[in-house]
Amino acid sequence: MRFQTTRLTLREVSLADLAAIHELLSLPETDQFNTLGIPENMEATAQLVMGWLQETKALQRNAYTFSVELNSSHQFIGLIADQSEKLGGIELCINIG
Repeated sequence: MRFQTTRLTLREVSLADLAAIHELLSLPETDQFNTLGIPENMEATAQLVMGWLQETKALQRNAYTFSVELNSSHQFIGLIADQSEKLGGIELCINIG
């Protein structure tokens, strides 16, 4: 699944995003508002991402997690997740740097 505007692309996460996701989730600024907390290591982030990838294969999906990237540079700038059925809300995590 993919959504595109003139400036941004939202696409489902992939393993190729692992390092960027780990970096984003490891930022103290992200941790202030993130319900996931700072991952202990890259392996913990990989387990999280693998869970998101498993969700994409479910017959009845309850969650969606997208990577957000700039169209101009294809740079990863964050995540947006609809976990509303699981957590009761949508989370937006963007790294503007």
